[in-house]
Formats: sequence, C-alpha cells, structure tokens
Amino acid sequence: MREDYGLTNVEVINAGVQGYTTWHTLSNFEFRMLELDPDLIIFYQSVIDISGRAANPDCYRGANLLRGLDPRNVMVSTYNQGTFSISTLYRFLTIKLGLERDPADPSSSASETYITCGDGQTYADAEAYALNPPVYYERNLRSLIGIAQIQGVDLLLSTWAYDRADPNAVPEWRAAADEQNAIVTRLADQYDLPYIDFATVAPEGIALWVDHLHLNGEGSRLQAEAYAAYLVEQGIIPAS
Repeated sequence: MREDYGLTNVEVINAGVQGYTTWHTLSNFEFRMLELDPDLIIFYQSVIDISGRAANPDCYRGANLLRGLDPRNVMVSTYNQGTFSISTLYRFLTIKLGLERDPADPSSSASETYITCGDGQTYADAEAYALNPPVYYERNLRSLIGIAQIQGVDLLLSTWAYDRADPNAVPEWRAAADEQNAIVTRLADQYDLPYIDFATVAPEGIALWVDHLHLNGEGSRLQAEAYAAYLVEQGIIPAS
C-alpha cells in the first residue's frame, strides 16, 4: 500500500493466529480487535475449520463442549493431565481449595490437555466431511459480518487458496475447501461485501508455497499485492 500506491496513512495489523478456527476469530474480533478501532478487516480463513470437520460427528455437532472445534487439538491448561474437567464450578472449587494450580499465578505453567468426546469411533476424512457440513464455519462468518456492520467496520471477504498442483491436496480435502469457499462467495453476494476470489488467482508451484496450505514469504507478498490492488481499484482505501 505504501510502496506501490503511496498510501502513507495505512496501518496494517496482522491479527491472524495459528491454529484458530472461525470460532476463535469471531471471539478475538469482538473482544480484542475492536479495541484497536479498525476501519477494515480482511477475512481469509478455512483450514482449521476443515480439520474440525474430520472429527467424530458426536464431537462436531449438538450440545457438547466442542461445537465445531477440533477435538484432536490440545487445550493448553494449568491442570494436571487427566484431571481437567469441563465443569466451571469444579475447576473453580479445585483451584480455590488448592487442589489445582491457579492459572492467574505468574509462576503457573501450562500442560497439554486432550478433550475426549463421542463414542471414540474414527472416520475417514471423506466420510467425516460428509457427516459434518460446514455449519459452524458459515454461522461464525455470518456473526463476524453482523458484528462488523453494527460496529461500522468494513469487511473484505477472500476465498482460501491452496496449491492445486500439490498432490497432498487430496480430492476430499479439496472438496471441503471448495465447499467453504462457496460459503464465502455466497455471503459476500448476500451482504454486498467487497470480495476477492483469491483461490482462483493464487499462484501454483512449490516455489511460492511452504506446503499445499501455506504460502511462503514471496507467495504471501503476491497475496498482499492482490488485496492492495483490489482495495485501491475499488476505492475502498481513501487516497489520503
């Protein structure tokens, strides 16, 4: 924005966090990022939501602790392994009684705590994706759109790109990614939002990718250039 278009009034904040689903991003935007008073946010997210869809259906849907979060990911907790409880009351009492470490204590250290749910059955990814449609991805994105509009924050939606030349992007994963990209496209049209279909213009080839999911530094610069050009051409970023 500054080098190519002379927009010295632009400040960019990288609010992306490794391992976040749209659930985390929605919470992060509402309770943290709004404090920075942003004029515009760019939504570019999909991969971890796809991972969550590979879970046992009992873990993915319904009134359970996870609701679309990936149970195979670990929760960082101050609790000892094996004693973590989903009950807030239980955790409150054990901390107050000194049976577990207080997470507010600066000397407290965290450990990995795995959450178990469902009947323990595992599914092939293709089967799990079919059983677990991207309802949470769409719900969270709709909520993000609503909060942004209420708060007067512009929103640019972007489809997620992957290296289509990489054989590690297996057909069932591609289908899941394309399914979520279709949601982004549909919601951009429904809410008349700025939109760039980055998935169709992203570069291909190992030279610009770390793996089939992540662009390297040069690839990320090309992505940034695509966004900058769109924002300027559409007049979304003022000249001064």
